[in-house]
Amino acid sequence: MALGITTIKEGSMGDLRYKVLQIAFDSSYVTGGEPFSPDDVGMDFFYSVQCQPTGGYSVTWLKAGNLLKVWEGDNNNAADAPGVEAGSTDDLSTSMAIVETFVIGI
Repeated sequence: MALGITTIKEGSMGDLRYKVLQIAFDSSYVTGGEPFSPDDVGMDFFYSVQCQPTGGYSVTWLKAGNLLKVWEGDNNNAADAPGVEAGSTDDLSTSMAIVETFVIGI
């Protein structure tokens, strides 16, 4: 399925453009990350993508592959890493709020 993306604010800083976005995940998370490319927001290239943590989850942008990867925030097993990736086909549309995201690109 696809991400729901809403542009809240946009502007420019010299030759660079920025956008403040609200991103909503759908009902079936893809292991490894959800596709999120500059084309999705009317840009040609991302220099930086920063996502605010929400609802016990954090989201990171993987430049290689243009993916948004979701991490469950608190892993109670000390032998594991501090966070684990959300499970394949997890319904994130109900378990996490909209993710505020800031992108810089061209």
